[in-house]
Amino acid sequence: MRSDARTRLEEEVAALVADVPGVAYLSPRLLHRLTAGGRNGGGIRLSATAPATVEVWIAVRSGHRAATTARTVRERIAAALAGRPGLDGARVQVVVTALT
Repeated sequence: MRSDARTRLEEEVAALVADVPGVAYLSPRLLHRLTAGGRNGGGIRLSATAPATVEVWIAVRSGHRAATTARTVRERIAAALAGRPGLDGARVQVVVTALT
């Protein structure tokens, strides 16, 4: 997947995740924080090599069930990728890194 297409897809996934009730924010992994020089961002990793994989790290708001929120994020991403060449049936992993 080309860099600009990957960036657009990451932005689309980030927007989908932000709209899920209970998601406080995308939670960048420590490695991303270190390589980004302390800038905020990250929380999504895409791999278009077969089988395609989408990994998302989120923080869940207080009062929301982490498992339910993660399942909703996973379902919305899978639905958005359905029918896209190379991404249909992608494995979607959601990791809850914090409860806020």
